[in-house]
Amino acid sequence: MAAGFLENQTPSNQVEAIYVAYFGRSADGPGYLYWTQTFADEARRGLSSLDSAINIANAFAPQTESKAQYGFLASPPPVINANDPVQIAAVNSMIQTVYQNLFNRAADTDGLNYWTGQILTQVVAIGTAIYAIANGALGGDQVVLQDKIPREQLHSGVVRCQPGHRLSA
Repeated sequence: MAAGFLENQTPSNQVEAIYVAYFGRSADGPGYLYWTQTFADEARRGLSSLDSAINIANAFAPQTESKAQYGFLASPPPVINANDPVQIAAVNSMIQTVYQNLFNRAADTDGLNYWTGQILTQVVAIGTAIYAIANGALGGDQVVLQDKIPREQLHSGVVRCQPGHRLSA
């Protein structure tokens, strides 16, 4: 099976894409440094890049900012029910926001139904679904996301330089 779009990106790009997916914004400096260090630490422990990225995406779900943005995360139901119209609407809203954040468009009906079902039947965790949506970017969606990642990195105010390179004034 071929690697997805994000799997072919650097760890820093993957972290930036997770920020874009959840929040529609660039990573803040301390958050960027924390999560890229977490990525590196997990790699040193032998975790694959994909598993590290998914762990990071799942770790975003319980964060205060995530809960403020997504009602489903702020007040999770005591029992997940894939047939509950309130839960379906809450997860649909979250998935729509993620698609808009990543690709500047609404989710297609099939994608929306698929990811809502995956989350509400607990086949995948929310962060896993969010990462998979970004990782599955194709065609125009891939172009949009590929353009967003470096643009958001510039807006974050964090200087990101490849190891061994020096910045000049």
